[in-house]
Amino acid sequence: MAAPVCMEIFKLCVVTAILLMGVAEKPNMQNVAQNKTCGMSSRYKADQESSGSCSDAINGNTDTIFSVHPPNCIHTEEDDRSPFWWVDLGQRFTINTITIYGRQDLIARMKCVNVSLDGNLVQRFTDTSGWTNNKYDITVGRAGQLVNITRDCEIMALL
Repeated sequence: MAAPVCMEIFKLCVVTAILLMGVAEKPNMQNVAQNKTCGMSSRYKADQESSGSCSDAINGNTDTIFSVHPPNCIHTEEDDRSPFWWVDLGQRFTINTITIYGRQDLIARMKCVNVSLDGNLVQRFTDTSGWTNNKYDITVGRAGQLVNITRDCEIMALL
């Protein structure tokens, strides 16, 4: 197995009940999430449209206004009581930072969100302090392969 490589991998856009990830765009950093296997608990559907697939969370589009065309984030069903999103990086990387982008004007939806790396909690959002321009940088500083994002409380109680 190759030695772990230092990477900054994620920018995440939170939409209704769960969030999404996209690549960090800093010099010397590499997007290790694009084109990787991912999954999510559900997809939002309204009228004739639905939110994109889990890969829309890691396509590099970090616009914080939810859009289906072009896709910039994922969106879970409103009645999804245990929303989640995950990406398998395919191998272990030393991750410096996970950058999360929240949906514009709806950062309160980040409360009760947990970000884990290989099953170990990296960040739990109990409030929305620390957010700047719909963005939050999580310092990770450890190796891992599977990033999982979950919510463990009712969103409607937060808004």
